[in-house]
Amino acid sequence: MKKLILINCYFGNLPQYFNFYMESVRYNSTVDFLLVTDDKTPRDYPQNLIVKYLTFAQLQEKMQTLFDFKIELSTHYKLCDYKPVFGKLFYEDIKNYDFWGYADIDLIYGDIRRFVTEEILTSYDKIQTAGHFTLMPVNEEHVNFYTNELPGISYKNAFTSPLNLAFDEWPGMTTIYNNLGKKIYNSVNDFADLAYYVWYFLPSEEVYRRNGNDKIWHTHNIAYLFDNGKLFKVGLNSNNEVTYTESMYVHFQKRKVTAFGEVKNKFLILPPGKIVTEFDEITPKFLKKYAKEKKLYFAFFKMRVKNLLKKLKGKK
Repeated sequence: MKKLILINCYFGNLPQYFNFYMESVRYNSTVDFLLVTDDKTPRDYPQNLIVKYLTFAQLQEKMQTLFDFKIELSTHYKLCDYKPVFGKLFYEDIKNYDFWGYADIDLIYGDIRRFVTEEILTSYDKIQTAGHFTLMPVNEEHVNFYTNELPGISYKNAFTSPLNLAFDEWPGMTTIYNNLGKKIYNSVNDFADLAYYVWYFLPSEEVYRRNGNDKIWHTHNIAYLFDNGKLFKVGLNSNNEVTYTESMYVHFQKRKVTAFGEVKNKFLILPPGKIVTEFDEITPKFLKKYAKEKKLYFAFFKMRVKNLLKKLKGKK
């Protein structure tokens, strides 16, 4: 079995739901996770979650040593552009693995190996395309792949700009891999990258189908169930019956997630981002009540206004 390790850098207090994230990591015992953080709160970390303590200033210094030009890394969010460099930056931590990658904290995992099979790992150069979960081989080519450039796409441009340019995904690394003829495995049906601009859960595959003008009538009655290491999208079919579709992970994007109750091996994730451990039987009535559509999602409008004010401030 090929050895996998996923890297995440997170600075500041780890999120309130982090214990639920750890529970989903714990069940993926054949995958290792490297967390680089300055949060030293004592926790019951799973054996496969390796913690490396660095301050943000120390990481900035460590990152700068890899480049002969002055890099721009003044905010935590800008770290997203540097994810493709994590393999080189932490090479000593990944060198004994077959695949390395980067993944976010705002995830709850299901069974990763159920979706990232040995056949897929053997057949592709890059597994998935988004910044919240990506895997690549551990070798000189792929650890340094970010140094490849295309017209208009350059790591030097990305690392000297104060803006977040999504260099870790589209239109950065994924475009480079694609244009250089590398084989990419990408299935939006494997995971749920939830749209952040609606109150209810709108998973990635539903977004793609909507863009293709395919009729979707059941989107507004979706929850996610974590059950002993498995993750299921729970919805309704055309007969008003509850359905369970297994997923590799759910990504909360910019949602504010809150968790209620002690961590258990079974919990439910409800819109807009509520994790609960005590809940009634999941019936059509239950889903229609707790996963229904709301026309106004105030958290989204608040975020838009906040971002607009930041842009206006930056123009002064």
